[in-house]
Amino acid sequence: MLFYQLGWSDVQVARELEIKHYSAIFNWRKRNGLPANFIGGQKSRGRPTMADVMPRIRKAIGNALPPDIIDDAISDVALAVLDGTISLAEIEAQARKFGNRVLAQYASRWGPRSIDETIAGTEDLRMVDLIADERSSSWLEEMGATVW
Repeated sequence: MLFYQLGWSDVQVARELEIKHYSAIFNWRKRNGLPANFIGGQKSRGRPTMADVMPRIRKAIGNALPPDIIDDAISDVALAVLDGTISLAEIEAQARKFGNRVLAQYASRWGPRSIDETIAGTEDLRMVDLIADERSSSWLEEMGATVW
């Protein structure tokens, strides 16, 4: 379906999917009530790919979010297009939903947090500093350190 939405001809789709004859794609398209992308004898303009769709996804997500959130949202939209969850026609309508979902997942105060960030109210104490490392205790004891 993605190849069809990208505007590929039946012959181009058949070649990409390594189907011996394009009539299989023709029959699939007819069963789904889809018109041909090209009328007989019309020359195709090349085959757009997901690389051609990515700028459209980036534009739909916009620049209002932090860069890392934007990148994750773009990836999520691209994956949704590839797996057929959303069609190419729905990119702009669904982009905000994907951006908000990523923002809620990673930028939420109660969501996942980095163990490398500093703990509020402390000088430079990080969450990673609170994780016990059994190997360091053993090494200290081997070196003669004792704990009172």
